Amino acid sequence: NLLAGHSCITLKALSNGDLVGGTSVSAPGGGHATVTESELFILDWKTKSISYHAPPVPGETNIVSIEVAGDLVFGLTSGAHFFVFNASSREIVHREHVSDLGSVPRHAFQKSPDNVLYAVCSKQIVRVNTETFEHESLGVPPKPVTAGGAWVDGKLFFACGPTVWSFNIPE
Repeated sequence: NLLAGHSCITLKALSNGDLVGGTSVSAPGGGHATVTESELFILDWKTKSISYHAPPVPGETNIVSIEVAGDLVFGLTSGAHFFVFNASSREIVHREHVSDLGSVPRHAFQKSPDNVLYAVCSKQIVRVNTETFEHESLGVPPKPVTAGGAWVDGKLFFACGPTVWSFNIPE
């Protein structure tokens, strides 16, 4: 029941205890890709089997960050596509190209303790409205963001190359 040719690179728990993950089909280190599209999948925790899988954005090869809010799974791809998947209905309910945010690093999504969703991208730090799916720019990072990071004490931490930066979230 594995997804042959896929590597899980982002994984979260759904409210019912199942896991949702996003894959990469890249084959770094001299490997050869055997499939062409990344997939979003649901692992039924009770049966330990994949109960759903499909590419949320046709042609994308890496789902680099996901976050869960209720029944919704928010995702970002390495090709700067933002998508929202309803885990209950198993449908994509929103899809948008967000190249204006820049490139999307792994672990771009971060959720605050009060369940507000943020994304750090190479050109923008944004707050995502989990009801309308709109994103609001909060600021520009000092240098292009190369890795997402963590939420700690009201700040977003992320990497710009070899340097770790923090960003104070405005009220």
